[in-house]
Amino acid sequence: MQFVSACTTNIKRSNRRVLEPIVAAIRYSENGKAGKEFGILHKRCPKTFRGQAGWCAATVQKNYDRWLRTKPKECTTQEFIVFLGARYCPIGADNDPTNLNKNWVGNVTHYYKKFK
Repeated sequence: MQFVSACTTNIKRSNRRVLEPIVAAIRYSENGKAGKEFGILHKRCPKTFRGQAGWCAATVQKNYDRWLRTKPKECTTQEFIVFLGARYCPIGADNDPTNLNKNWVGNVTHYYKKFK
């Protein structure tokens, strides 16, 4: 129920069919422990499942809006996942000393295909 609440609160109704599976794919890809289930490390993000899910869903929606303004409508969801990965989990980030972020796009894509 917390996942559904986070998505309905933070994702536009017209985008839910595309974006909810991406949010679910992020959850499974990140597989974080309690309070970091969606991999959100920002200090203002609540360390709860609902807080993490809401922050993730809002981030996905905001970046989808940004992506649509810069890309033609015929672009694929896969291209959006790549775009999102550069912002959500950038390669070379200071908080990724073992370079695991390089796997993010592939992992999210894998789970997205299962959930869509």
